[in-house]
Amino acid sequence: MSKFAGYIWGTLAHPAVTFRDLSREENVKQGWGAVLLVGVLYSVVCAIATINGIEPVVEPFLPISKESFYFWEIFFAPPVMIGAWYLFSYLNLRIGRAFGGKGTFKAILTSLGFAFCIPMLPIMWTTDLICITFTIDLRMLGTFGQVWNVFYQAFTILWMAAACIIATRETHRIPLGKAIVATMISAIPAVLIIAATIR
Repeated sequence: MSKFAGYIWGTLAHPAVTFRDLSREENVKQGWGAVLLVGVLYSVVCAIATINGIEPVVEPFLPISKESFYFWEIFFAPPVMIGAWYLFSYLNLRIGRAFGGKGTFKAILTSLGFAFCIPMLPIMWTTDLICITFTIDLRMLGTFGQVWNVFYQAFTILWMAAACIIATRETHRIPLGKAIVATMISAIPAVLIIAATIR
């Protein structure tokens, strides 16, 4: 197993040790790999949505028609994720340092690259890929579909939040309570950017 694959598995299976190791990486290429992986995989989903003529369920905030939204998202989804990742990491660094944290920008950037993105893959990305590929509308599948539609999104968001809190705690070496506050506050701008642009 490559180091990168090991970090992906570690993020899912034993995050605390993994984020501690990631924070000691000499450069941020591992973090870049995680963010680009998820960005490209979601661009693939957008490409399939474009081919299948699928439109966003939620009205786009950007001045792009629903008919062509997924086509354009193929190209802007990865840069948006990269920008959100950098902003989240920078704010996390500043707040973490204010709480007595010891992490560097390189360390928090690398660990949050995995914590912020990899939890999207097992359930959310897989569900989106299946639904987009086979044009399945979960809301039309009765109770199970409606429950799953809420569950897979809510569970992934909670998983991402938990992973980012652990990454913040391990990288900055601060108590859990401070890590929760630092993560929640620093994530707000990044979450708003993604919510406004990604469908």
